[in-house]
Amino acid sequence: MTGLIDLLADVELATHYPVPVLITAPRDHAFAVALAIANGGNEKRKPPNVAMFDVAMFDGTAIVGAALDRRANERTTDEEVLVIREVQALNSAEQTALMRLLDHEEARERRRIITTSSVCLFDRVGQGTFDARLFYRLNAIHIMSQSCSDRAAISRPCCSGAAADSSWRPPETRL
Repeated sequence: MTGLIDLLADVELATHYPVPVLITAPRDHAFAVALAIANGGNEKRKPPNVAMFDVAMFDGTAIVGAALDRRANERTTDEEVLVIREVQALNSAEQTALMRLLDHEEARERRRIITTSSVCLFDRVGQGTFDARLFYRLNAIHIMSQSCSDRAAISRPCCSGAAADSSWRPPETRL
């Protein structure tokens, strides 16, 4: 449970900046953190439209279609969040589809992309099984649980999060 508490402490940063977030944590912890970020850390505000996709059912066009359908039926708010879980399991064709999805979705305001992984994607990039461009695209804010960072080499700043780099500053937000 301590790992989850450590993760939730980092949610404060991720909720204030509408940039892609990568969560590296055990599956159940990552799910809880993704929901907390999607809700902006505030239970009293109207929740955004959240679409949760497991990569086992990943289809870039289906995700875009579902997002567009939800946009036409805006019951709760204009804000939308796409959460793609277990992103490390995507094959190269699915990674390409996700890059196209990001190109399409990031052009829209009030759209948030959150991805989760139960392994360090930096290691997968080094092995050649995960696209480096996609990794850096998803990794604007990287939240990693203690249990995952224990296994990651401390000397690799991208595995310990963007905030570990002393020169890193949060992006400015648009009001």
